[in-house]
Amino acid sequence: MSKTDKDSKNEEKACLASSFARADKFSEIEKITEMTKQGSYVDDNFVALAQKLIESGKTKEASGYVSYLLKRNEDDQYELEKFVKILVKLERDDEAMKVANQLDESDKVDSYFEIADVYLEKSKPEKALNIIESISELVEKSKYDRDKAKLGLYYAKLGREEKSLKFSQISLKNVVWTMGIPEYEDGRIIDYVFESYLLLGKYELAGEMLAKQGKTEDSSSLIKIAQSYLTKNNRKKADEYLERSLKILNPDEYGDSFDLGDLIEIYVKLGEVEKALNITKNLIGSEYMRQRQLLTIADVYLKKGDQKTASEILGFALEQTKKINTDAEESGILWTSGKWNQARYQSQIAVRFIDMQSDKKALELISQLKKPYLKALILTEYVKVNQKKQSKIKLRIILDCALGFVRNGKEEIFDSNKYDVYAIIARNYAEIGMPEKANDVFAEVLSKDKEMVKKGLDKYLLIAMCKIGVEFEKSGIKPNEKLKTSLRNIIKNWEAEEY
Repeated sequence: MSKTDKDSKNEEKACLASSFARADKFSEIEKITEMTKQGSYVDDNFVALAQKLIESGKTKEASGYVSYLLKRNEDDQYELEKFVKILVKLERDDEAMKVANQLDESDKVDSYFEIADVYLEKSKPEKALNIIESISELVEKSKYDRDKAKLGLYYAKLGREEKSLKFSQISLKNVVWTMGIPEYEDGRIIDYVFESYLLLGKYELAGEMLAKQGKTEDSSSLIKIAQSYLTKNNRKKADEYLERSLKILNPDEYGDSFDLGDLIEIYVKLGEVEKALNITKNLIGSEYMRQRQLLTIADVYLKKGDQKTASEILGFALEQTKKINTDAEESGILWTSGKWNQARYQSQIAVRFIDMQSDKKALELISQLKKPYLKALILTEYVKVNQKKQSKIKLRIILDCALGFVRNGKEEIFDSNKYDVYAIIARNYAEIGMPEKANDVFAEVLSKDKEMVKKGLDKYLLIAMCKIGVEFEKSGIKPNEKLKTSLRNIIKNWEAEEY
């Protein structure tokens, strides 16, 4: 299907390549990439795929795929630049340097900074310093003050105070200081230098910068100063700035919720979980931030083995979800849907109850969810957690209930993901030892090809099939005749232009 002329878009092929990788079928990735036109906007997807392979520990496969992509783009310097950081992560440093050295001065500097980033991530400060030193003269002569500020920041990260201060101060010479939001380039320079001063412990210089902008009582800046003091083990000064920022912030204001979220995370890391919880409970300016932090704090208590406190926090979080207005008609815009937000938050709480083996609470909560496919998805999580604890008969009953929810013919906004959940249910049947039932459910979801196209864009069928294919590969079963027939029907409909 991806090879036919009817498929004029490349996004589906990028999705297919990613799906083969998720299914551990790496030999197919290059073939799919070859189908896309070089220079396409989806080339970034292929770079991201190489990065994902590295992150998932598939370094051998990532290295082979990167070699293919490098050859594919060997005449395109703009594309090659995207691989500098990846090559260093794969310990192909010489190739990374070769690519970087072919770039013009500005891009070369950016690439060297990226190489230094990887060395710092890998705890190789000597190599990072060598890279930074090698472009020091080039940056000093550059017309870009932002590069000077950034070089100063890297010297600060590497503990080279004299050179950091030199480049930081040079970079500030042309900055126009304004009260409020500065021009974009000036803003970037100010941010880099401010961070450098904090790393070096030059708090007086950092304070002078804030004063020039009228930001001495800016909560975000105060939090950054507190974090800097924490890295230097000065808890007393850190607490002073944390408290100052806390007094400034209004828990009723949406805009303040982001800084409050940062404060909550800091207090959690410091072990002041009760304080973090009190701030969170009063954070009513953002449902998202409050729910996110409540779940984070509940997870902290779960890791401690304190299920009682975790359960109390989850109960409080659940009560807040019940206050969400779900009466408004859904418009199709995700963030305006009270029904969607409520179901999403409640499903996350239900997952915690499942992990705590509070089956009764979990199942009661799942039954209240107002999005059928989310009900089904959380039930598959229940089966996953209880595979070795409960009988095959009970788990089958749970999966049958989940299947009933995705079979629900009622039109629901945001339920196009139900086809993915269909496939997850099918895989779950296979995992509890019911391969024929799994095959039947895979066949059933694939028989809804026209429905998928009707619900989504014309490309949705291919994307849905990619996701279904990954679940089928994970199931480890062989296709039966029903499944093969469903696939043949899709091909027949495709060739007959039924879509």
